Amino acid sequence: MKRVDKKAFLAIPLSTMLVLAACGGENTNDAENDPNNMNETTENAPEEGENNNETAMDEEGAVDADPDEPIAIVNGEEIPMEELQMQMSQYEMLFAQQGMDPEDEENAAMIQELQQDILDLLVNQELLNQEADAQNIEVSDEEVEEELDQMREQFEEEEEFEQALEMQNYTLEQLEDDIRQMKRVQELQTMAHLDEDQYTVSEDEAREYYEEIVMSNPEIGEFEDIQEDIENELKLDLYLDDLREQAEIEILI
Repeated sequence: MKRVDKKAFLAIPLSTMLVLAACGGENTNDAENDPNNMNETTENAPEEGENNNETAMDEEGAVDADPDEPIAIVNGEEIPMEELQMQMSQYEMLFAQQGMDPEDEENAAMIQELQQDILDLLVNQELLNQEADAQNIEVSDEEVEEELDQMREQFEEEEEFEQALEMQNYTLEQLEDDIRQMKRVQELQTMAHLDEDQYTVSEDEAREYYEEIVMSNPEIGEFEDIQEDIENELKLDLYLDDLREQAEIEILI
């Protein structure tokens, strides 16, 4: 019985999802075995038991809930259930393409964990969006359109691109908004607005983290080749930890 790795799916970017939708899943094995698993979204997922909402969702999950109901409030800003539902619908399609049986006990447990991880990621995303606002980070329409053009180039016809969006229950406006937010957060994650020595990571800490990830991904490369990337990612984790500690976060499910 086929099972999939949850972290591999959490690392899949939107552009990959659109391609998978268009291709009917023929390249999903590439996504599952993607060596670039050093993605901030997976590393910021909560440790087991970190949030007290781990058993809050019933067996039906978020699928049948009111999309307008908030699932969390971050510094006074509500995150609607619709965002979690949209994320889950994208993953459910990928699971189906993988031939995953949702009734399988292990897969069902993985889906429940995935919902909790996505909820935590949505909270992190809202925190980063708010911080981008605070730092007055802007993204031009031209930058958004350039990113869109790169996505469109993966399709032979514009109609195929539109069909991929429809299959993901996604509108062009939503995609443009997400691209804008993504690029704002990417600029924020350069941490250029912070003092250079505000966050420090030792070589021992970086090497320890490397040893953890190389166990599940031996093709990631030599430590010396990716040391700087690892140190930057760990600094980002520290930065996000600070944002969470300073924030008022209420989980409602």
